[in-house]
Amino acid sequence: MADGRAGRARPHLGARIVEGWTCHAGYPEYWGLAAPKSEPVLSLSSDEDPWFTMAVLKGDCGAFMNKHNGSKAVVWHQPHPLATEHFQLWHPDAMREALSFLRAHMK
Repeated sequence: MADGRAGRARPHLGARIVEGWTCHAGYPEYWGLAAPKSEPVLSLSSDEDPWFTMAVLKGDCGAFMNKHNGSKAVVWHQPHPLATEHFQLWHPDAMREALSFLRAHMK
């Protein structure tokens, strides 16, 4: 598929980024990731996210990821400024993680 610039093909992304979700919940239908096992996933979460204070919501998405396709779970811990944030992509460290992940999975 051409993108209008001298016939160059547009890159395809077969990956996703999940921000501010732990993959843990009180109801089984909310556990895990809604991604195909073949699709790489980057999850960004913080260990003291104010949206997930209940014990049943604690954790990260790493346990639900395919470890062989480049998936990665990043959990921000104290003293990092994102350790207490729900939204992370505004921070340069999270932006770097996301851009590196996306570049690695462009086809």
